[in-house]
Amino acid sequence: MRQAKRCPVLLALVPILAFLAGASPFPLFGADRGPAAVRSELAAYVDDVFESEPAWGGALVAQDGEVLFEGSYGWSDYGQAKRNYGKTVFRIQSLSKTFTAMSTLMLVERGRLSLEDPVVDYVPELREAEGVTVRHLLQMQSGIPDFITPEALENIDRFHTPEQLLEYFIDLPLIFEPGSQFDYSNSNYVLLGLIIERISDKSYGRFLKRNIFKPLKMKRSVFDADDLSFVGRRAVGYDDVAVDPPTVAEHYPPSMAYAAGGILSTARDLLRWDQALYGEGVISQEMLEQAFTRGVSFYGLGWIIDHVKIQGTRHKLVWHTGGGPGFRSGLVRLVDARVTIVLLFNTTGVEELEDEDVVRWVAKLAKDVGGIVLSGSD
Repeated sequence: MRQAKRCPVLLALVPILAFLAGASPFPLFGADRGPAAVRSELAAYVDDVFESEPAWGGALVAQDGEVLFEGSYGWSDYGQAKRNYGKTVFRIQSLSKTFTAMSTLMLVERGRLSLEDPVVDYVPELREAEGVTVRHLLQMQSGIPDFITPEALENIDRFHTPEQLLEYFIDLPLIFEPGSQFDYSNSNYVLLGLIIERISDKSYGRFLKRNIFKPLKMKRSVFDADDLSFVGRRAVGYDDVAVDPPTVAEHYPPSMAYAAGGILSTARDLLRWDQALYGEGVISQEMLEQAFTRGVSFYGLGWIIDHVKIQGTRHKLVWHTGGGPGFRSGLVRLVDARVTIVLLFNTTGVEELEDEDVVRWVAKLAKDVGGIVLSGSD
C-alpha cells in the first residue's frame, strides 16, 4: 500500500496553522455579546491570521449571508502599488473543485449522466480506467494517479487543452481497486471537466458562466483558460512578502489546473456561492445531501465533511481549500449554524503538514470563528 501523501487541497491554509495551533487569545465562550463586540473580535482574530505569517489577501466572515467581517491585507500588485480590496480577484486553486462537482451533479439531475456511469463511456481513450465510475471521480476513489508528475511540472508554464492534460496519465495503471480507498488526485477533476464539456457541448468555462456564475450574479468569477480575464483587478501571486521587494511566485496558466483548480473569484462571490448551496438554486436538496455525505474517507462529492463541537453543540462542517504557487484559498461552512468563512491569499504557503493535521486545524479555525459568531447570537 502506498504511503499517505500531502495533497494540494489540504495545504492551502497550512501557513496560518502556527497561529491556529496556539490557544485562542480571544474570549470565544461565556456570556453572549452584542454585534459590535463580535465584529471587533472577528477583526482581531483575522488580523492576527494575516499578520502572524505575514500574508496578503482578503477574508470574510458571515452568518445567514450577512457579512460580519470583511478585510483586505497587503498588496494585490506590489510593482504597480495596488492594494488588495474587496473586489480583488484571486485564483482559488483547488476550491475550484466544488464548482466542478456541482456542475457534474447538475448534469446528473438533468438526466445527462449517472453517478454510477463508467467513466470510459465518456472518455473511451482512458484505457486503464476499467471499473471507475463518475462517483469514484467525485469522491477521489478512482485509483487514477495524479497527473501532477515531473513531466507535467516541466511544462507548467504552457497552455494545455483538456486532452493534452489527459496525455499525462492516460496510460498509467490504477494504483488501487476503484472504490476501495481514498487518494487525492487532480486527474479525477480533469476528467470531470472533460465529461462536462463532452456532455454539454460547451467549454468548461462557458458551462460555468451560463449555469453558475451568471445565475448567481458572481460577476467577478471566471474560468479563463487563456488567463486574460480581469486584467488590472487580479492579484499577483507572491512566494515571500516578508522581503522587500516581495518575491513573485512562478506563474502558470489556468489551463494547467483546468477543472481541478483554474477558477478565479472574490470573497463576496464565494459568499454568493455558499448561500446558493442552502437552497435549490444549484441542485436539489436531495442531491446536496449526497454531496455533503462522506465516502470512504472525509471526502464527499467535491467537499470535505467533518464535525466540530462549539459551546457543547455538534455542528456539521463542510469545506474545501486550495493551494499552489502564489495563491491559497478556503471556503469553510458551518452549515447548520450558517456561518461562512472565506480566506483568500495571494501568497504561497511555506510549511507542510500531513493531511490529518490540516483537517484538524481547519476544524479549529471553524471552532474559533464559529465560537465568536455564535457567542453573539440570541
